[in-house]
Amino acid sequence: MNVVFRVDSEKSILGTGHIHRCLNLAEELRRQNFKISFLIRKFDGHLGRLLIKKKFKVFFLKKKKIKKLFLKNKKIYKKKIQIEEAKKTLKTIKDTKKNFLIIDHYFLDKTYESYIKNYFDKIIVIDDLANRKHECDILLDQNFSFRNEKKYKKYLSSNVNTLFGPSFALVGKTFKKFRYIKIKKKNKINNILLFMGGSDPTNETIKALEGVNLSNLKFKIINIVVGSSYNYLGMLKRKLNKVNFNYKIYIQTTKMAELLRRADLAIISGGFITWEKCVVGTPSLVTIKSKNQYENCRILEKKGAHMILGKSNNTTSLTYAKKLKNLKISSLSLMKIKSRKICDGNGVLRVVKKMRLLIK
Repeated sequence: MNVVFRVDSEKSILGTGHIHRCLNLAEELRRQNFKISFLIRKFDGHLGRLLIKKKFKVFFLKKKKIKKLFLKNKKIYKKKIQIEEAKKTLKTIKDTKKNFLIIDHYFLDKTYESYIKNYFDKIIVIDDLANRKHECDILLDQNFSFRNEKKYKKYLSSNVNTLFGPSFALVGKTFKKFRYIKIKKKNKINNILLFMGGSDPTNETIKALEGVNLSNLKFKIINIVVGSSYNYLGMLKRKLNKVNFNYKIYIQTTKMAELLRRADLAIISGGFITWEKCVVGTPSLVTIKSKNQYENCRILEKKGAHMILGKSNNTTSLTYAKKLKNLKISSLSLMKIKSRKICDGNGVLRVVKKMRLLIK
């Protein structure tokens, strides 16, 4: 069976999480003998090299300026652009057998999907916005599902299979293996992981770093993770010359699961890493960087899985420093336990099982 992923990453708007969650699904599908290819546009920060390095077949669409593709005042591609995109999709992959098309893209909707659906056996859409109509066989939204049925009702036909909630979160298998390590009580925070998304266009990394330094707390090491599309590496290195703690920078690392396991505390954005840290059980402070992260992060906080620092446009380095100073060590073990109850890391396997049921 052939599976084509239509997904993009980009520095300023899309970020890199879409590619990473699709990559986790693609690796499991390949292990189960599906043939995989990716179709991506050559935006700045497209991560095509990463996919090629992982030995996946990659088709490229020509580079364009992303903002020129949008409808006025809306972050969705113009109808004309979507039809053109569908035609180019079919032309680019013309010699590929078309069993499954998996679309993980905020800017494509029913216009693109309706045009292309007759050329594929099945279409799967990965979404978490619930803001546009879709034409698909499966819709996957890994965020909390108590309102999803209602949110998506006006955007989906009644025969669509819906996969809602963190039990379907597309977390990589390396995170699950650290889930079973016994939780030890800590009396001090020694190791901090700092990750604000792969591209971090608003440079929350620097703000958080300054906050850690301002706290004047003694940590053994701060592990700082950024993606290959992070634009502020020079600034980051200059800031690190003035800090009072040991640190290590990781760029586009494959060791995120291990770094989460070793961390006594993670300072992170509210994106896909929230599911990864839940699987491992890493206590965390979370900054909400976009509107679509807000509800999910609030629910996770209510469930005791993390503490929210605030929205990125309202937080300062002082916000980070104060939260670190006031953090009770006794709360860390509880966060670990409650995080692990939310997401078990088997989402990819569940999605593949649902895909197989579609083709029986």
